[in-house]
Amino acid sequence: MVKIPSALKWMLSRRARLKGERDRLVARLPELVSTIGKETAQAERRLSSCKRRLAIAELHGPGRLKALDADIAAIDAAIAMYGVDIDPGRLSPIRGQYNGWAMDYGQMTRLILRALKECDGAELTTTEIALILSVESGVALPEDEFQSFRLRVRRRMRRLAAIGAIRRIHVAKTTLEGRWSAATRPLTDQEAEAAAEGGEDEGGGEA
Repeated sequence: MVKIPSALKWMLSRRARLKGERDRLVARLPELVSTIGKETAQAERRLSSCKRRLAIAELHGPGRLKALDADIAAIDAAIAMYGVDIDPGRLSPIRGQYNGWAMDYGQMTRLILRALKECDGAELTTTEIALILSVESGVALPEDEFQSFRLRVRRRMRRLAAIGAIRRIHVAKTTLEGRWSAATRPLTDQEAEAAAEGGEDEGGGEA
């Protein structure tokens, strides 16, 4: 029996291990590349969505502030005409009552559908969609009023998901933040009409 040198034994063992590692990589590589590719595509869509929302905020935010400043200046000028020694700048701000921005169902529906469609398949949370609607409507709400508005948006999206206008990604009953995406097919005329009709779902559900 030929005696195999120790160094040769090590090299044979090392080669067998390397071959095993290579075989495992060959088997896993296609799935690994596919998974990373999908995650990259999703990240790029989310990045595109974030850039879009940032652009909207930068576009509408300064304009809204400018309009508010102009309104305040006009009122200050009118107050000064009375000749009363009052400094309007020392008045404490009054927080307005929440009124849903007087946004009708049709407008809310259009904004929700457009936000999801322009995200190119990316999933958005309930909070993200409510923020998009708030920015595109040009009105900023305090935190407590925003939560009330967010609830109204969520109820509207549940109605839209029920008729197939958008996709509910999360399970129906959960305490986790809801996630939504655009419908995978165009709406039928009947679905589009139902989506425009409005109506709120008052039940419980995700946060």
